[in-house]
Amino acid sequence: MNWLKEYDDITMNGLQSHEEFKEISSGNFSWTVSGKNGEETNIVMMNDISRKCIDSFIDLIDNDIIKIKPTTLFIAMIDGNVFKVPVAKSIRNYKTPRWIPMLIEKGKNFKKY
Repeated sequence: MNWLKEYDDITMNGLQSHEEFKEISSGNFSWTVSGKNGEETNIVMMNDISRKCIDSFIDLIDNDIIKIKPTTLFIAMIDGNVFKVPVAKSIRNYKTPRWIPMLIEKGKNFKKY
């Protein structure tokens, strides 16, 4: 939240490259994209994070404090480390893991936070 107070957006991988974020969010979970019917897609947004971190993101999104949207690989590369798997070209079921670079932006209720 402090980063977004200063800047308009940050990529998820950029956020994960900050030591402070790593300290409070590290875990054994992956935040993945579900398909339209809730099925597993094998697409990862964030890796090696805690369940509490994922739940916090979902709560912030549900309350329109932040929003997330796909971004380009180029933008993600500027912000930080990238996953060593191919980038997902669309939301569908993949046989092998894929990564989707995501951008975190301020939601309409961000100022209330």
